[in-house]
Amino acid sequence: MRVGGSEADKIHYFQTDTKKSNALVITQHTWDELHDFIKRNQLKFIFTFKYGLFKRSHHSFWQGTEAQKLLEYCKENNYVIDVCELGNELMYIGLFMD
Repeated sequence: MRVGGSEADKIHYFQTDTKKSNALVITQHTWDELHDFIKRNQLKFIFTFKYGLFKRSHHSFWQGTEAQKLLEYCKENNYVIDVCELGNELMYIGLFMD
């Protein structure tokens, strides 16, 4: 089961971005229910971690604090993510062509 897609880069994990009133949030409760569903139905899990809605060259590196907290929560609860994607089908053509 894949959870990701175009909205992946707008999602916050467990906490609301207070700067944006229309922020999308995966709550701990939703995350727990998702993993219960995956386990109950013996599914493999593919998850798209957000990269962010910005040009990579403007930031120079990925900010992975939220993803790290999510992974720590998974470890504490024995949740498995079988495949991880970083960003939704990103293509940075010419990134290394300076």
